[in-house]
Formats: sequence, C-alpha cells, structure tokens
Amino acid sequence: MGMSIRDAVTALENLGFEVNAGIDDGTLPLGFKYWDIYKVRASNPKAGTTAPQGSTITLTPTL
Repeated sequence: MGMSIRDAVTALENLGFEVNAGIDDGTLPLGFKYWDIYKVRASNPKAGTTAPQGSTITLTPTL
C-alpha cells in the first residue's frame, strides 16, 4: 500500500493479473495524471495473499 496507482497497475499486470484501478487515468490541471497522484489505500484480495494468475485485483485509491 502507498504505491502510486500507476506503479501498482504496472507491477500487477507484469505478474499476470488483470487490474481494476478504481479510478480512470485522466489529466489534472497542470498536466498531472490521476494514476501518478493517487496512491493505493487497499486492494482486494489483500496485499500479501495469493490469487491465481489472470485474476482481477481491485485497487482502492486515495490521495
């Protein structure tokens, strides 16, 4: 937890999971991207548990 949404999505996809980021990646004023600003508050299944490859991991974002 605490990782940016972008980093979490990239890491999970590289491990073979589907990811529901919990927020669309759009552009904020000044050119910042949501996925770079928002952090992971929680995930389902929880971090540290196992899930079959190809499973969907749902992230809960926070600022």
